[in-house]
Amino acid sequence: MKCGEAITLLNAGHPVTRAGWNGKGMFLVRAGGYKVAAEDARPNGIITKEFLQGRGLTHLEILPHIDMWTAQNTYLAGWLASQSDMLADDWMIYVEMPSTFGPCSFASAPVKAEGAPVKFIGEAKKKKPHWTQTAKGKKIMAARKRKGTK
Repeated sequence: MKCGEAITLLNAGHPVTRAGWNGKGMFLVRAGGYKVAAEDARPNGIITKEFLQGRGLTHLEILPHIDMWTAQNTYLAGWLASQSDMLADDWMIYVEMPSTFGPCSFASAPVKAEGAPVKFIGEAKKKKPHWTQTAKGKKIMAARKRKGTK
């Protein structure tokens, strides 16, 4: 699907990913769009209760934005799309089975017509290794290197 369709799905609460991303388990989520009471602001942060109250505010508004779960298993707040991402047509809904993700799961996960859950995206498109990455291929390449041939 196209990037615009992926944004529509993000707004509907679905995490999305790209087939072309090399990192396993990477996905985007729509975050924000809520308010935090001034009393609940982090006491040691920059935006504190006193900071908000000094501006006459009773709450901190977190505006809607897109965040990413990275291949390094970290959370990146405020993801921005590259031109390649915006023009790509390999966007898809990211679905990971709760057993592999832990206690958190995504609501409204799509299901196939038969009622079976959609396959985990990370397993959907496993690429066959290049012949030079196989044990036999590595052996051939090492022999070629010793002989000085390509």
